[in-house]
Amino acid sequence: MKKGILSLLVILMVIFAYSTEIIVWHGITDPKGKAVLDKLVKDFEEENPGITVRLQASIGNNDGDDTKLIASVAAQQVPDVYYIDRFVIAQRAYNKVVQPIDVQLEKAGYDVKKIKNEFFDFAIAECEFNGALYGLPFETDTRVMFYNKDLIKAAGGDPEKPPRTVKEVEELANKITKKIGRRVVQIGFIPWAYQGWPYTYGWAFGGEFYDVNTKKFIFAEDENVIKSFEWQKEYAKNHDKNSLDAFISMNAGDLNPFKANRMGMMVDGNWSLRGIQDLGINYGIAPVPGTDPNHISTWAGGHGWVIPKKANHPLEAAKFIYFMSTKGQIEYAVDRGYLPTIKEAVPKLIEKDPSLKPFTDVLPYAKSRPAVPIGSLAWDELTKARDQILDGADVRETLKHAQKVLNDEMEKIEKELSK
Repeated sequence: MKKGILSLLVILMVIFAYSTEIIVWHGITDPKGKAVLDKLVKDFEEENPGITVRLQASIGNNDGDDTKLIASVAAQQVPDVYYIDRFVIAQRAYNKVVQPIDVQLEKAGYDVKKIKNEFFDFAIAECEFNGALYGLPFETDTRVMFYNKDLIKAAGGDPEKPPRTVKEVEELANKITKKIGRRVVQIGFIPWAYQGWPYTYGWAFGGEFYDVNTKKFIFAEDENVIKSFEWQKEYAKNHDKNSLDAFISMNAGDLNPFKANRMGMMVDGNWSLRGIQDLGINYGIAPVPGTDPNHISTWAGGHGWVIPKKANHPLEAAKFIYFMSTKGQIEYAVDRGYLPTIKEAVPKLIEKDPSLKPFTDVLPYAKSRPAVPIGSLAWDELTKARDQILDGADVRETLKHAQKVLNDEMEKIEKELSK
């Protein structure tokens, strides 16, 4: 008996001595999410007996502020795996903070081309830079138009047939809106509120912001993008932008006017669904409105897993990332009710929670913000241009200026990459 126990101890000591520990920095800190993550780590370790995982939560920032990661790479004290906002992967790749994962996946025996096909195109696009794959996607989100059926019915509209074009939205919004003097007390719609960003309507109108072939921003020449800004400018002029902004500012916080039954329609993301349901709002969901009633448009963001530059165990890290992004993501999405980036998870998620179907229905049409090193600058310049246009600036000239700023920066980057 003692001999058997001793033999077992020796075996365990040998396994421990030859196991590789990988360090994972992540931002999944809510109790339910953490519990699922812990289970997935155990499952991974059982499938990979030579690898152990040490999770370190709350390191880094889910919104693109990777200061600690950047500092760790400079100090050569890096984790093996990092949970990152996909929006900044291209920037981190350009700055040599993360390394290509496709090389390590191939070393591990995976077919990278086959892996890419398992995910929605927009999610893989966010993980690529300069011809290489730098990470694999995890959860995501989509934008839609929520509408209040009770307010639409009270305004004489059909609550089962929501407006599909911006013209129809504006006509219905006029009937829903109520004022006391100039003060808005109930609003039909505010285009630029919540998720009404420049990308939202540029794509909804059928436009494009960036050409992946020429590696240039093109929104100032795209007539559909221009029309999306012209429509918002006209809306702001016709509906007294100051009154609309005052209405938003007076209704800031978790209980926004839509959730308070004081807003007919809003463009927002799937993260608002639970709050709307909990409040008992009689809601419906439609695609983001544009000019073509048959055009389905949305855009998506979310997170992914990458391998930092100078990681000690990149091969083992790649194996963990593949597991988490495929089998792990499916379980995480279903258990947590999160939108997935891997196609296989969708039917299983909808079977468990049919209310998420309007969000998964638009996933095949989703676009992602340009995967470029100046993604954050592009967001800022477009938002600044939008705000100036809403205040009366010329649409074409304002967009031309913003585009020049961005393309000048892209030219510098291309020159640097070609050295």
